[in-house]
Amino acid sequence: MSDLLGFDQIVQCLRTCPHEVRTGQRLVYPKEIGPFVPPNTTPEAGVQNPLASDVLLFTAPAAVGKSTFARTLAARAHVPFLNLASVRVATDALGGAVSAEMGYAAQQELQQGKFSLIIDALDEGRILSGEGNWEAFLRTSFEFLLQDPSPTGQGPKLLFFGRPEAVGWAKIILEDVSRTIPVSQLTINYFDEYSAPELVLACARVASGSDLKGQEGKIREVIDAFFNAISAAISIPRMNLWQDHHGQSFAGYAPVLAALGRLVGKAENKNHERLLQHLLATKGLADAWAVLEDVTGQILDREADEKVRDKLIADHGDRIPKEAYDATDQLHHLANHLTGQPFSFSRHLSFTKFGSPQAQNDYMKAVQTHLNEHPFLRDGKPANDVLGALVLADAIANKQEVLKGQGTGLLTEYGRQPFLWRFARRRFTADGSIDSAMVPYVLSSLWSDDMMAEGIVSIDSVEAAQGSARLIIAKGDERSEVGIRLPLALLREVRDLEVQLANDEVVLCGWPGAGMSAIEFFGKTRIRARTIRFDVKNVYVGARAAPASCYLHAEDASGDQQVKLDVRRDSQLTVKGVFENRYPWFGVAKVDRSVPMDDPIWKFLADCSEKIPEAIPPVVMTNYDIPDDTNMDWARKHGDLFPKLLKALVAEGLAKGENIGTKGNPKMLVRPNLKWAQLREAYEKPDQMDTKLRRVFGALGVRPSY
Repeated sequence: MSDLLGFDQIVQCLRTCPHEVRTGQRLVYPKEIGPFVPPNTTPEAGVQNPLASDVLLFTAPAAVGKSTFARTLAARAHVPFLNLASVRVATDALGGAVSAEMGYAAQQELQQGKFSLIIDALDEGRILSGEGNWEAFLRTSFEFLLQDPSPTGQGPKLLFFGRPEAVGWAKIILEDVSRTIPVSQLTINYFDEYSAPELVLACARVASGSDLKGQEGKIREVIDAFFNAISAAISIPRMNLWQDHHGQSFAGYAPVLAALGRLVGKAENKNHERLLQHLLATKGLADAWAVLEDVTGQILDREADEKVRDKLIADHGDRIPKEAYDATDQLHHLANHLTGQPFSFSRHLSFTKFGSPQAQNDYMKAVQTHLNEHPFLRDGKPANDVLGALVLADAIANKQEVLKGQGTGLLTEYGRQPFLWRFARRRFTADGSIDSAMVPYVLSSLWSDDMMAEGIVSIDSVEAAQGSARLIIAKGDERSEVGIRLPLALLREVRDLEVQLANDEVVLCGWPGAGMSAIEFFGKTRIRARTIRFDVKNVYVGARAAPASCYLHAEDASGDQQVKLDVRRDSQLTVKGVFENRYPWFGVAKVDRSVPMDDPIWKFLADCSEKIPEAIPPVVMTNYDIPDDTNMDWARKHGDLFPKLLKALVAEGLAKGENIGTKGNPKMLVRPNLKWAQLREAYEKPDQMDTKLRRVFGALGVRPSY
């Protein structure tokens, strides 16, 4: 595409800095961290000559490689680098850092555009420095550029890197300071069909410790088979894989490519053949993530056979159980290793399964000997975020302790990336359960997933059931469900979430280890609980560039009267129960006067919107009775409301019935011409109902005065 900007073009437009850094406490000249294969960038539409702007704002989703791009850019162009993830900033911090570490002359030269400076990790900096200090830093950094009358539009002076929301916020602050400073926003793209294979090869060379001469052809076949499998899995023709957003966001995702590169780099020639055959057999999978799961599963199987099982079986025969060091067992031990736990047997392997004490002892020694050299580890840490997320997701699904050792730090990081959620969802079962302490990390990972954050995904409910709760995550026809143990804690960031725990407690907390004690609400959030406890000092609803709505309803609350509320422009905070006419909610929040969430009609309509996929019309008997189908048990618990609703919708012309029954078992499809969620929303706003909907709700027994 002609509007793409290559990495080298950006390097060439930056002016090298002639000054040395005195202390390196804030500003540094970073070294390249390899391997690095540069992705392209796309400037925002309508901007002429974007690289002439004084300020460049680079954005990309999590784990696309912003920081690697930024550090390598600084290294190649020899320009100073400021990492907001590790350096606290506040008012005038930029000018102060340049003057203190490079001299007053450097401060003037930066203002005049004689060299460039890169500022990385806008979003992490907001957490580390606190929102007020972070805003003051950005504001005074832009004011710093205005202090010199030199001509503008001569090339980049400041380059910022961050996620879309942080960059959007920075752009608004820049426009508040001045509209005369030229600014361009650029998106770091996923790797394309040319650069993606090169990144895999580069990572494979690092993993193997060699240039892989003589093996590159076979590795390229493996890479090609991997992309073919992804294309088949997500029903996108291979020729369109790199033009489709979903295809490229998976096939071109840096950590996925790095994981594949490390796996093939560790394989020997014979294993490249096996890996290729396996990938060629994965076509037709329903889930693209299953391709990577299968690849990692094969590596775990090979690790078991070649490093542990073959020798143990040679020494002890059938006294070694088949579960010893299999994929499940390895993931258990890897989780123990990362969280600093002592040796323990995995959930499906016990000492009683070994045929002799010597076989058991040799197994334990083999695990302890080989685990540090496991291909999922590097220097005692996860080899990359994809493989680390797999280990922790498996541990979460099996209620293994993960909040010790490296666990909390890894969960904090993986909660900002989609991999934890993608692996965890495949391990959730409707009759299973997870510790409620893990819920915030899984949800945060979900909310960082581009493929799940397009308005069609919702966390529909966490609903009480026999003293526990059900976490239900639905997108279109896809559904994940798992039990959780209460109380429920929500950390730092909440998006598009409905919570119904009228008899239990919800705790609102900040992110572990973050300097800012705050929780933020984005999208549309509704929380109903017996008690809401505030373990934060600040509550934010929406952001400048992302309006939101938040509904809080509780009979009791604690910690809220010390909370500072900040509802952004165009956002809305609505409260009910204990929060009505109470400081600090009074005057900031709107009191809800609509239908309560425990209303039986509302709960029925909420179930309709949650349980019935929009693309699949419900099947009922021709007299609207509910058929004998376990999938319709949810409707039966609401008595005759479902038949009454369908009959009323058809009578009012808001749905159409189509007979599909066979002899002796007549049935019909009922196709509404409105979404189920629209019925619930209409019920919540009775003053906005039209005549037909009033008659529909009248058939459900709703009084006209409602």
